[in-house]
Amino acid sequence: MYRIRIPLVAGFLVTAATVAPLLTQAPASAIDTPASQNLTTGVAVSAIWPGTSRSMTDTVLVRATAKKQVYNPFTRRFETFTVPSSASNVQLTITMPLSFSNLSISPANGFVCPGSAQIERTLVVSCAGNIPSTGKAVAVTITTTGGPDEARYPFSSVVDPSNRFPEYNEADNAATCNVSYSEAVLGQLTGTGCERG
Repeated sequence: MYRIRIPLVAGFLVTAATVAPLLTQAPASAIDTPASQNLTTGVAVSAIWPGTSRSMTDTVLVRATAKKQVYNPFTRRFETFTVPSSASNVQLTITMPLSFSNLSISPANGFVCPGSAQIERTLVVSCAGNIPSTGKAVAVTITTTGGPDEARYPFSSVVDPSNRFPEYNEADNAATCNVSYSEAVLGQLTGTGCERG
């Protein structure tokens, strides 16, 4: 009996060692790959008010994410996760009132804003740059002394305006803020993607 049990035990060990990797290893095609990207933008608003030294600052933010399919060896299925992503040559269009006075436009993090134009009582500024692998960056900061205290100042930002990037959500590429000095100070923000700075 002792001689009979040895092949059985050895056979079992060989079988387990052979089967275990098959249960945990992904197929050859199961690798981590970005399924698609998505770009979004936001505007963070802050203000100093009241007084003669008042100012309003609009900080334009850009973000990039990607959906990745990762193989789960336990369920033997692909699972989708949203993760930060980098993006190169990201285009950005910013629109603000012509009534903004003492305007200061300060690109950041490698973004450049070489072009501007006056269109229908607005100032349109074009910027471009890269989003790092952290998935977010401040593209440009715009500071103004503006006009009357209680006037609201519409400000908008659109990322990838020409739809150069194929995205899994093309409906969230714009951010708008429409606030006065006092509303910006109190954090009473109106708009989509409008954040407190």
